Amino acid sequence: MPQTAPNSSLVAPDIQSDLIEDLGADTFETMVQSLARCLTKRLAEIEQAVLSGDHGGLLHAAHDIRGSALNLGFTAIGHAARALEQSTGSGQIDDQACQHLRHAIEQSRAEIPSLRSP
Repeated sequence: MPQTAPNSSLVAPDIQSDLIEDLGADTFETMVQSLARCLTKRLAEIEQAVLSGDHGGLLHAAHDIRGSALNLGFTAIGHAARALEQSTGSGQIDDQACQHLRHAIEQSRAEIPSLRSP
């Protein structure tokens, strides 16, 4: 299971515990490592989409991050991605929402070693 610091606002321990119980710790850890790779790739896509004004690409990357993070119980990342997705869906590229997502990912990676890029 990912080692979390006392900041429980980053994760939903009940979701993660249920996943570990249902799937096993090794499978859950593999899924978390897959999420870590996804975050790296999607952040690069978000940066490119912001630079080029690609609302569709930004929306796709934010949606992918949101779903993956929330399904694995990484609530801070999932909620930040949801906010970006919602602001992008309204036709705007919200730099503050992009920064909030980046901060949520950085904070989560700092406190949860298994989320760090391989």
